Amino acid sequence: MAALSMPSIASANALGEVLSLSAIGTPFRAEIRLFGDSSAGLADCLRLGPAGASGDGLPWLTQALVTVAGNRALIVVLPGMLALLGLGFWLYARRSERRARLQEWLYRIPVLGRFLYLMALAQITESLALLLENGVDLMRSLDCLRQSPSGWIPLDRAVIELQSRVFEGEELSEAMHSTRSFPTLLINLVAAGESVGTLHPWFARYSRLIEEELQETVDGLVAILEPLMLMFLGGGVGVVVLACFLPTYQLMTTL
Repeated sequence: MAALSMPSIASANALGEVLSLSAIGTPFRAEIRLFGDSSAGLADCLRLGPAGASGDGLPWLTQALVTVAGNRALIVVLPGMLALLGLGFWLYARRSERRARLQEWLYRIPVLGRFLYLMALAQITESLALLLENGVDLMRSLDCLRQSPSGWIPLDRAVIELQSRVFEGEELSEAMHSTRSFPTLLINLVAAGESVGTLHPWFARYSRLIEEELQETVDGLVAILEPLMLMFLGGGVGVVVLACFLPTYQLMTTL
């Protein structure tokens, strides 16, 4: 009955002058001075009873809203289902092989996959730039990256392969090209750094480029999500308002 208070009050205003209303939290009761002079059939003008008692019942949208609002079990079951889904996802992704397959699938998503990949790549390039700038040799720097992985398994495996290839005497740029896990621009910058004998400025430059691209991606996502969120919230409010006033419209059309 509490969910129908607003439609009932609106219906009362449409029938005549409202003289008194019951307090909030008590059963709905209204005293109305009806429009018109005839007193015949006054008891049938406003009848409150169980849905379907008069043969019409509540509109399906209103009935669905009342059912959802009054179903406490649904409020408990829905978060429980979401928690179980999250737990199942976490259990599935515990193994590195499954997590690698999941990340390969995420990488195919146009915006999200590249965003996650660039975040891991920015961490690797920034760490290499910092280690090399402070005098750590390349092999030890790669070993530090291997011991502190970025979380993106394909790149972490590529770092391990880089370490083994560089240990065998291969140039870093050639080893990066062989792994097929690093972008061409980074490989070209590393090759340029090898030709002049300094690698850390090129890793730092590429890290800054990635950070700028990530910031542009975040700004673009925010620009897209803001109107979508407004549309979603506005649609939800519109559904609630429509569900509240449909009984009023139904009552007025049956009088």
